Amino acid sequence: MRELGRLDAEAGRMDDARRRLAEVIAARRTIASAADATPLDLDALAKLLLVSEVPDLRDPKEALALSRRANDATRESDPAFLHTFAQAFYDTGDRARAVTTQQRAFDRLAAQAPERADYQAELAKYRAGK
Repeated sequence: MRELGRLDAEAGRMDDARRRLAEVIAARRTIASAADATPLDLDALAKLLLVSEVPDLRDPKEALALSRRANDATRESDPAFLHTFAQAFYDTGDRARAVTTQQRAFDRLAAQAPERADYQAELAKYRAGK
């Protein structure tokens, strides 16, 4: 359903995209609100709320709260979760915390991780405030 919403948005069918993505967000919220929600469940919803192809479905404040919970649960050990956390800080206007959090995410990546260039580019973006 998420992929269909993305495809609808790319094709300019925003009403269809909004409907599909709203369903995905509602389902993800149900999962994330469960007592047994995992950090991955929390991060998945946070990412969706940050990058939804339908801008009015984005909610950086909720994403920040979800990402904080995911990172607390993992003691900030997972670079992917830290990456989401950094984006949530940035999208809520906290550039300084976005930079420090993205740096921690980058530092936790393996030396040969394919994501290194993307993480470094995000770090540069946060530093530049773009």
